[in-house]
Amino acid sequence: MAAAGYLGAVLAIIAYYPDVLGHADNMIPANPYATPHHIVPEWYFLWVYAVLRSIPNKSAGVALVGMVFLSLASLPATQLASRSQSPRFRPIHLI
Repeated sequence: MAAAGYLGAVLAIIAYYPDVLGHADNMIPANPYATPHHIVPEWYFLWVYAVLRSIPNKSAGVALVGMVFLSLASLPATQLASRSQSPRFRPIHLI
């Protein structure tokens, strides 16, 4: 009998007062043009976040971040061959 009363109370809260147990900040209307100050990216994403915020065009910012990754991926292929380097450290030469 006690379990039925508990279940009834929980169902009443869920059905009629769903926001009673929530946080007050959930009632603030969303603003898609402003990021809250307490939301910051992790330290290893800060440079990507700065690039995306500094370029007004979203597609150009994403393209620029992609070009950064492509240039970093192409670094092993751009190293000049010398006597002290072996192809073991340049996997592009194994293809």
